[in-house]
Amino acid sequence: MVRSFGVRVSPAFSTVVEKLEGGRPAEEIGHALEDARDQLQSKYPMSPVFYEMTQLIKQLKSSGGAKLDVKSAEEIMKKLEEWSERLKK
Repeated sequence: MVRSFGVRVSPAFSTVVEKLEGGRPAEEIGHALEDARDQLQSKYPMSPVFYEMTQLIKQLKSSGGAKLDVKSAEEIMKKLEEWSERLKK
């Protein structure tokens, strides 16, 4: 598990966490999340988590070069933690 923003997430999300911590543009975070989703789908083929990820990916990519505020980054980290827990079950 990777720990950041006080939460624990799957190692598959490590690049997403790095980009969130680094204040990277939303679109870049979206691409990292898309890569993580694809990696996780090979291990967990059926989960509603992937639909939720896809919705966030679309939202982030449509934001382009905009930077996320701290609150948004924290909300995404909480989602990563929730998804990590749900995929473990």
